[in-house]
Amino acid sequence: MSFNYGREEKKWRLWKEAEEKQLRSLGVSEDTIEQLHTHD
Repeated sequence: MSFNYGREEKKWRLWKEAEEKQLRSLGVSEDTIEQLHTHD
């Protein structure tokens, strides 16, 4: 079985988008979300 970088990156991006949506619904500031995104 080979590693498909494109597929894994797509799964990661979808996971991060869901995480950011949840953080926004909890009232986390955009600055904090941006810092998390930059760190990841």
